[in-house]
Amino acid sequence: MEVKIQCPCGTRYAFDVEPVNGWMPVRVKCPGCGADGTDAANDILRQNHAAAATVPILQETPAPGSQPLRAKSAPQPAAAAAVAAASVPFCPRHPKNPATETCRVCGKPICGECMEQFGYVCSTFCRKRAEQTGMDVPVYEKQRAVIAARVVWAGALILRIAVFLVVVLAGAWIWYTFFGSHPRVIYSEKLPRGDRARFYQLLVPNQVLSIKANQMTLSDLAEQKQLWSVALNSGIPAPVPLNPARGEIEEPARLYPEPHVIATTNDLWLLFPGRIA
Repeated sequence: MEVKIQCPCGTRYAFDVEPVNGWMPVRVKCPGCGADGTDAANDILRQNHAAAATVPILQETPAPGSQPLRAKSAPQPAAAAAVAAASVPFCPRHPKNPATETCRVCGKPICGECMEQFGYVCSTFCRKRAEQTGMDVPVYEKQRAVIAARVVWAGALILRIAVFLVVVLAGAWIWYTFFGSHPRVIYSEKLPRGDRARFYQLLVPNQVLSIKANQMTLSDLAEQKQLWSVALNSGIPAPVPLNPARGEIEEPARLYPEPHVIATTNDLWLLFPGRIA
């Protein structure tokens, strides 16, 4: 049914509505000032309902000698469906679409196509009016602007992740190229030229055993310090430096013998040619 309301501000507006138990199914507002017109609409609905209830129902009585009147059959389902469809309000912007909601500002019926464009309002004007008056309008999840904002947010997130991965991979490549792929010197010792009377062996990680000049030493490479040192008597005198300028030739017998080292929990066994210590 059509309801016509005149707002105290002077604005007149009308809309079609199907009452629910004689009351407005949704709230309506004045398109001019935004005042709530639901109570005025309910008063008009009650007046129309009371007027319809007071209309006398005329009952035809059969004339004398005529056949009694037969009761009229109930409306067919198709006719009832047509009446129900006629009572459904349609969107004024899209007349072919039935209204599924009403504008939260002006109360006009709106369809799903309108909601995809504007949300819970019928136009940009009502959207600005709601922003100016501070009206809380809920967000419609299927609105095109909301979907576009989600797509932009997802694209920005993917871009940030891609930039982060590129920076991490570039940093890893730079570290590996200039630092990680190059060996690092842990321990070094400068040997005198022509001196072959020295022996080194790595016993455990970061510990090296050295024998030079009848002295055996265990050094820690990680802390760069000497753990212990002991004099070693291998039975062969230490080599004497030779002077090639005078024609002295280095003899193999005068080289410091290279031992075979066996390390146990508490001992070190050194196997020299013909001798064990």
